[in-house]
Amino acid sequence: MSKNIESISEFLIHAGTQYLTFDLGRCQRLLNTQTFLAIENGEIPAPNPRQQHFWCGIVYWNKSLSQQRYIWFIKLPLDENGFIVDAARQHFLEIVVNALTHAQPDQAMDLANTEQNTQNPYVFVPNQQQLADFNAHTRAQLGLAACADYQIALGYLQAPFIQDWQTISLQGLADVIAFADEETLSGILSNAAGKYPASVLQYLFSSLENTSLSQQLVDVITQGIHWQSDDNTTNLIMSLRALAQMPNNSQR
Repeated sequence: MSKNIESISEFLIHAGTQYLTFDLGRCQRLLNTQTFLAIENGEIPAPNPRQQHFWCGIVYWNKSLSQQRYIWFIKLPLDENGFIVDAARQHFLEIVVNALTHAQPDQAMDLANTEQNTQNPYVFVPNQQQLADFNAHTRAQLGLAACADYQIALGYLQAPFIQDWQTISLQGLADVIAFADEETLSGILSNAAGKYPASVLQYLFSSLENTSLSQQLVDVITQGIHWQSDDNTTNLIMSLRALAQMPNNSQR
C-alpha cells in the first residue's frame, strides 16, 4: 500500500473496506462519512472533544475477503481551536502502514492487533460500558442480530422479581437499549428506580446516555425524575445523564 495516504478515511477506502465511524468524545454518536472526513481534513473542529482529544471508534470490514468485522478505537490530539493536529494523524497513519507492511497475510485486515500497531499511542481501550454500547449500536446500525444475552436481559427487565439480576450481562442490557422498540423501552423505564437495583439502573441509564432518544422516551425518563425524592441524588444524576442526547434542548 502507498505511504502517501493523507487521511484515515482514504486509508480505509484504499484498503477496500466499508466502515462506520462513531464519535466517542462525549457520549456515543454515529458520524456520517462526510462529517468524519471534514473533521479529518480540518474543515470543522471535533464536535465533542474530551481532554483535548478527538475520540472515535471505527468498525470496518471487507466482504470480499471475510465476513468478520474489525474495530479501531482512536484518540487524536486537538489544537487550541479544537481541530485535529495534522502531524499526529500522519504519525498515526505511518504506524498503521508500517504495521500492515510487516503483518502476515492472514493478519492484514486485523490492523488493531498487529504487533506494531498495539504500540500505537493513538489507540485506546474503552471501558466496559463504552464497549458494550459500541458493540450494540454497531450491530443495530448494520442490521445484525442482537447478542445471545439480549432475550435474557429483556426477560429480567420485564419481570425483575423472577430472575437474579446478577445473572444479566452488561452486553445484554446494552443490547436492550439498542434493539428494543419504543413501547418496550417505555414500559421498562416507567418507574425504573422502583424496580431495579442501583447497579442495573446505572448500566441502563449509561446506555441511554449513549443513545439518541425519541421524545416518548424523554417524557418517560423526565416523569421518573419528577416523582423521585429530592434526597435520591444518585438516581437523579443518572436520570439527567440519560437525557444527554434528548432532542429538545430547552426541555433539558
